[in-house]
Amino acid sequence: MNRNDAAIVLIDHQDATVGWIQSQPRALSIANTRMLARLGAELDIPLLVTSTMEDQIGTNIKDVQELAPRAYADRIKRGGTLNCFLDPAFAAAARRLDRKVLIMAGLT
Repeated sequence: MNRNDAAIVLIDHQDATVGWIQSQPRALSIANTRMLARLGAELDIPLLVTSTMEDQIGTNIKDVQELAPRAYADRIKRGGTLNCFLDPAFAAAARRLDRKVLIMAGLT
């Protein structure tokens, strides 16, 4: 795996979904998300960001917004489907990445 054949996918890292984390410290999840967002932005690795039900649970955490503003602006706003690949806009965006490796991190 290298940055020329990989892309980073951040799925539903939103304030409300971060609040649902019970399996590890929330601060650790946020730190890991920050690291992935920075890797994408600073190393020019394609970064695909998605959110779900923004009108009900809010948008992506400020860390994603600040560290990867272009990816955040281009985020895929999904409905309530848990499998992001069932969303046609997300599936098309993932295909357009044209990468062999997807580094995926998601909360829902």
